[in-house]
Amino acid sequence: MLYRAWRAFGSCLMVQAWTPDFDPLRDEIVTTPVWVRLAHIPVNFYHKTILMGIAKGLGRPIKVDLTTLKFERARFARICVEVNLNKLLKGTVIINSERYWVSYEGISTICSTCGMYGHLAHACPRKIAERALAIVSNPDTSLPETTGDMRMETEFTKVRSARKKTEQ
Repeated sequence: MLYRAWRAFGSCLMVQAWTPDFDPLRDEIVTTPVWVRLAHIPVNFYHKTILMGIAKGLGRPIKVDLTTLKFERARFARICVEVNLNKLLKGTVIINSERYWVSYEGISTICSTCGMYGHLAHACPRKIAERALAIVSNPDTSLPETTGDMRMETEFTKVRSARKKTEQ
C-alpha cells in the first residue's frame, strides 16, 4: 500500500494511492502508520535491524526514527509501524524474557481495558457488558469508578490490558 502521512492540527492526514474499486462512502481505513515508543530498552538494541525485528511483533515495520539510531534519546526507541486498527494493539513486548511498555503516538482513542482502537475505557463494550452482568446478578451494588485514558506526554497513548479475569 502506498501512502503518505502528515500531522495537521494534531491529527494524522493520510493520503493513499487511488484504486478503481475505492468507494469513499463504504471503504474504511483499516491500517495506519503509527510511531511507537519502546520505553527503557537496552541501548544495545538500538540498531535498525534489531528494532525492525522487534517492531514486527506490533505490525508491519516501516522505519526507525533517525534520532533513535543516532543514540540522541536513550530513554525510548521510536519506530514507525503500520498497525491494523481492527486488531488489538499490544501494550507490551517481551525481549529476552523482559517486558517493555509500548506507547502509540497520535492514537488517542485506545481502550486501556481491551486494547482496541475506537473507544476509551469508560465506554468499553466489554466493561459495559460486565457492569450490566454485575447489576443483574447483584442489584444493590453501585457502579465502579471509571479511569480516564492513559496518556503520556506528546500525544502518546500507553495501552494496558486488564490483568484480572472476570469470575462467572
